[in-house]
Amino acid sequence: MAIDRKTWWMLAAAATALVAPAQAQQAAPKASDKEEEVVVFAQKREQRVQDIPVAVAVFGAQQLQDAGVADIKQLTTLTPGLLVTSTSNESVTTARIRGIGTVGDNPGLESSVGVVIDGVYRPRNGVGFGDLGEIERIEVLKGPQGTLFGKNTSAGVIQVFSKRPSFDYGVNAEVTATSFKGLGASASVTGPLVEDKLAARLFGAVRARDGYLDVRTGSGPRTEDQDNDQNFYTLRGQLLWEPSAKFSINFIGDLTNRDESCCAAVALPSPNNGSVNAGWPNQTANIPGRGINIVAPAQTRVGVGSDPYDRIAYSNRDTITKTKDSGISADASWDLGFATLASVTASRKWDFVSAQDSDFTALDVWYRPDDGRNATNFKQFSQELRLQGKVGNLDWLVGGFYADEDLTSKGVLLYGADYGSFFVSQFGPAPGLIGINATTAYQPGRGPVDVHTQNDKSLAFFTHNTFKVTDQFEITAGLRYTDDQKKATSVYSTTGGTCATALAGQGPLVGALGAASAGAIIGGLCTTWANNAYDAASPLKQEISAKKTTGTIKGVYRFTPNVMTYVSYATGYKAGGFNLDREQQFLSPAVNPATFTSPGFKPCLNVSGLAAGQFRALADCDTSFAPETVTSYEAGIKTTLAGGRVRANFSIFQNDFENFQLNTFLGTNFVVQSVPEVKSKGFEGELFWRTPLDGLNLNGSFNYSDTKYGAFPGAAQASALLPNNTMSFAPKWSVAGGAAYERDVGSNLRMRASLNARWLDKYATASDLLPAKDQKSFTVTNGRIALGSQDERWTLEIFGNNLFDTKYIQVGFNAPLQGSVTGAPTGAPAGTRPALGFPGVTPNVAAGAPAYDPRFDTITYMGFLGAPRVVGATLRFRY
Repeated sequence: MAIDRKTWWMLAAAATALVAPAQAQQAAPKASDKEEEVVVFAQKREQRVQDIPVAVAVFGAQQLQDAGVADIKQLTTLTPGLLVTSTSNESVTTARIRGIGTVGDNPGLESSVGVVIDGVYRPRNGVGFGDLGEIERIEVLKGPQGTLFGKNTSAGVIQVFSKRPSFDYGVNAEVTATSFKGLGASASVTGPLVEDKLAARLFGAVRARDGYLDVRTGSGPRTEDQDNDQNFYTLRGQLLWEPSAKFSINFIGDLTNRDESCCAAVALPSPNNGSVNAGWPNQTANIPGRGINIVAPAQTRVGVGSDPYDRIAYSNRDTITKTKDSGISADASWDLGFATLASVTASRKWDFVSAQDSDFTALDVWYRPDDGRNATNFKQFSQELRLQGKVGNLDWLVGGFYADEDLTSKGVLLYGADYGSFFVSQFGPAPGLIGINATTAYQPGRGPVDVHTQNDKSLAFFTHNTFKVTDQFEITAGLRYTDDQKKATSVYSTTGGTCATALAGQGPLVGALGAASAGAIIGGLCTTWANNAYDAASPLKQEISAKKTTGTIKGVYRFTPNVMTYVSYATGYKAGGFNLDREQQFLSPAVNPATFTSPGFKPCLNVSGLAAGQFRALADCDTSFAPETVTSYEAGIKTTLAGGRVRANFSIFQNDFENFQLNTFLGTNFVVQSVPEVKSKGFEGELFWRTPLDGLNLNGSFNYSDTKYGAFPGAAQASALLPNNTMSFAPKWSVAGGAAYERDVGSNLRMRASLNARWLDKYATASDLLPAKDQKSFTVTNGRIALGSQDERWTLEIFGNNLFDTKYIQVGFNAPLQGSVTGAPTGAPAGTRPALGFPGVTPNVAAGAPAYDPRFDTITYMGFLGAPRVVGATLRFRY
């Protein structure tokens, strides 16, 4: 439900008025006066961050506010080694730690980096990236967490802790205005309902902003001329019951509703100056009634004439995204005397509906409709129990975790009015050669309509114990047994022009063009989305199960109470799953599909002998992929110096992955391929200094990660550049630093200024590692200055995010069916360009020919851009 601007201002005024009658509390302590005693929950116990053998970055409420962090994506400003990106919509959000993460476009793929909010494990990264509300702190745990956290994660965990209800009355409110016509307001109230027994906290926020992209809609039917906007509201209520000193339970209910447009893309510079959008909109009619001329690819891809950072996108179809995320949870703690019993029970529901202009042009080629049929739905119940206590020198913990998750993924990809003429223009032959009328055979509004359902039950038992051998030396050991059971059903339906249509006309096509060219044409028409051979396998029912034991052992030695060193060995695990998308493998006509194998890649349908139209459905059709496992080695030192004014920590690490789950975009679909080996190794450090200058705090951190694929046989052109190369989204260096200065101004006012910056080394932004999509090194800087009363009754903040308007892309990708990357055909002289090709097809590469040659690259490259500079002001009230 969209909210107009008048309503936004009324809500903002109401939030401000809410605090007027509140009673005043005592003045809050100055940040510079607070001791830097940082407590974390990284081992399911409250411990000083300097005492635990875990590489963890922790950020408190003030530091998060200074950096403008309202969601996990914005946390990257503070955390080297953490990279968060979004692609075709905000649900497709991926977090990576130390170069390791999971592309989220396949909903059947679990996350390498887990997200835990108020003790509740979230099944995918995308469901945890809304406005987090009033944050107490965020912890970023680096490396595999294979013992304590929900479903195991292979790269790390992000823990978010909200502010709990207070038995002291308090009210907070803020109103924010930003560039891009951004408006927002939030308010919270907390206090006792029954003195010392029952307390509550209620938080609400509404936010809206115009889009970052201007959209050229062509002849529509889209009318919205902006993209990447913001429009949502969120509510969170908590009820804390403490009937005695030994028992407490906190109930939480939350709801977030988003109605936004996301995500169109812009054309990037290409090796041969490719740009579909630059050529098409300025031509005369060649498609009746469309006012658009399609010419051959080489003629279309002429000079771009525009900068991608003009932020102009082409999209004739809507890109709406509607998200509803809701849940309830109960977090209980009971002191039994000999031990404490903790329980976290949660039920959550997440509904996501999206639409997409799938060709990313102003042409009407194909699209995902805005009628609610293209959707993802999660339902999850989870229960965690922990019993922990101390006996002598042993701090022990045992527990169990259960999750039952139901997932429904509906994928709809429909032909637009221009599909037939577009495809024929790209691949050459006149429609009559293949026995179809290109303007009618594909039947606009028809295409594949697939529904995938999956149930996942996960049961785990774990223990995590620390034994203090001496005052200086202790050993921590943990063990976890996990049993995962997954079932999936896929129902495929293909309507309109299909692969069968193309095969029916293959005779005259072969006669006119020859077997090789005809094979390429038929292969293009029989690409995944149009291949009705899937319908014969429908419904496809599959089951997988896995039982895995993971754990850790750590040794800690304290040279002094302020200097601690540790070594750690750990294993991690991420469950396997199913490709909830159509997948097939294109093979050379010379390859026999009956004998073809590729490690970790078992397509439901093999396509071979394209000229003869040979298609073979596998008898054991299997879209599953294997679990991902990791072995981790780490050593570190944590120091507290200068009477607690300085914290300096350093660690080195190596993580060895097996069956790494690589999710690759093949034009219109995503397919998971298990990569046999990936290694991530490096070192990182952090420094916090509460300087002698009263009120001035400095912090800095860095990460060096060398994250590479091992050697493996590629199954498709999309894998050709991967072996022994650095992974995508894995900059070798990342550095972050910040400063905060706070002081009194006169007798009644308080000033606080902060500056945060993050530098990233160059890195690839696409899983195929094609160099045109690389991002060069860049820096993003955020700043904020605040002035208010010393008792914090009111504060006015002026801020800027990405102050210097740094230009960078989040993710680059190949525009579907707009060019190809191929090598020289077998037997052809060096430098010979193939006549035809299309994404996903493995060419017959001559011996010694490079896997990638830019001379043969005719792809139009697209990108999802990072956010531009945003400036604004916030007025806060506190009572």
